[in-house]
Amino acid sequence: MQGFHIKNNLSKHEAIALKELARNPELTIKQADKGGAVVVMNTSDYVKEILRQLSDQGVYCKLSNDPKFEFLRRIRMILDAAKEQGIIDEKLHAFLYVDRPRTPVIYILPKIHKCLTSPPGRPIVSGVGSLFSQIAIFLDRILSPFVKSAKSYIRDSAHFLTIVEQIQLPEHAILASFDVVSLYTSIAHTRVLEAVRMALAGTQYSSQCQEFFMSLLNMVLTCNYFLFQDEFYVQLRGTAIYVKTTDKSTLLKFDNCHPKPMLKSLPYSQLLRVKRIVQDNDLSDRRLEEMSLKFRARGYPKKLVRQHANKVTAFSRQELLLDREIKAPFTRASFLRGCTAPDPFISMGLCT
Repeated sequence: MQGFHIKNNLSKHEAIALKELARNPELTIKQADKGGAVVVMNTSDYVKEILRQLSDQGVYCKLSNDPKFEFLRRIRMILDAAKEQGIIDEKLHAFLYVDRPRTPVIYILPKIHKCLTSPPGRPIVSGVGSLFSQIAIFLDRILSPFVKSAKSYIRDSAHFLTIVEQIQLPEHAILASFDVVSLYTSIAHTRVLEAVRMALAGTQYSSQCQEFFMSLLNMVLTCNYFLFQDEFYVQLRGTAIYVKTTDKSTLLKFDNCHPKPMLKSLPYSQLLRVKRIVQDNDLSDRRLEEMSLKFRARGYPKKLVRQHANKVTAFSRQELLLDREIKAPFTRASFLRGCTAPDPFISMGLCT
């Protein structure tokens, strides 16, 4: 855009130092798994942690060559058969088939909240543009309504807090919490397929469509491959690992290059979160004051922070915990309207 100028908030020396760090092969810079911190690691330690995880032969298997073309052949067979049966049309076929896919790669996010000196890593497979990327989007649109109807479904922290507040604990109850170790790599493929098949049974989808979905899902689960240090691996157990959104305690500085409207709204969203989460009124007031001071320390105008704080304190916690997800009942799943792909449910005749 003519006349548009982005202000650089780095000094010349800071910019040079940043480039030198990024180009140093002996250092690896990653975002922390939680908290939003930036972690600078020795590359040797970073690689060692990934290799440690990949050595688990119950989860990963090293391949002798690139499986891309074999997996593409299988995907093509499934899609061609579906098109011949009239389940999908040519446009959806073209959308789902990625003829020039990128190779997925694995990396880790250091869990410095568990150990600062030798942090374990959360493994992430970056599959953007991979041969399964479009199929995953398609299946997500198909299956997400069933996930939301499950008894165990929790939408977000506000939803969780609403559920917890409705629980009546008996006297002398002992509270306990459980954590699943390596959740995403612990899920058996057969159990996933069984659960999805049960969810699809009795729906508006024909038996042919259901088998088409199951064939695609089986490919995504059992052929989840990736590259690390010129070696190909396939994941034997678990689902594809993805980056999750986490709340960051590192607040953006007010003088950085982000759009001002976004920066001006940031105190409101973070203060609102504090008000929603903290139940005790006195403690809530203290936490709101602490959060306001954090924003002031990051250069946010005092008047702006005070306005947002006053606006947030006007709400009751009960108001903020009200169900915010108000949507029309599920009748059909629209899909990528206005994008390159058509609505598959129109072409598949699945609208009811």
